[in-house]
Amino acid sequence: MSGAAGHLFAELVADYRRQFARLPGGDGRFAAAIDLLWSLFETTRMHAAFELYVAARTDPELARSLKPVATEHHANLHALARDLFPEVGHLSRFDALVDLIIAAFQGAALGNLAARRDERAALVTLATDLALHVIRNSNDARGGS
Repeated sequence: MSGAAGHLFAELVADYRRQFARLPGGDGRFAAAIDLLWSLFETTRMHAAFELYVAARTDPELARSLKPVATEHHANLHALARDLFPEVGHLSRFDALVDLIIAAFQGAALGNLAARRDERAALVTLATDLALHVIRNSNDARGGS
């Protein structure tokens, strides 16, 4: 199962990278990238990953085998974000910002499995606004530390 999860995560990252390459440049690229991220949380492949995580909650063997896969995936997400946004990827709070957006989208996507709420626009807009605020107000961005 952990091998399947690793393959699944690698596919999701590769898909995101391919789709990101087709996004328009300019000021709207950051918002488009966050919207693209949300779209992945609506896919059946992501839902399969959720099911593996939920199953691991009550299956200690699965949890042990998934832990290194999830840890590697987490590191890969940070590396991807820094690669795609090198102009801000060095900021001290960048990884935490990536984690926050992903965690919020994961929670919302899980909630949507049951409630089927249409909150995409509000979540993507708020995540984009928050990200831009953090980036603009980062000590690193002003030359401090």
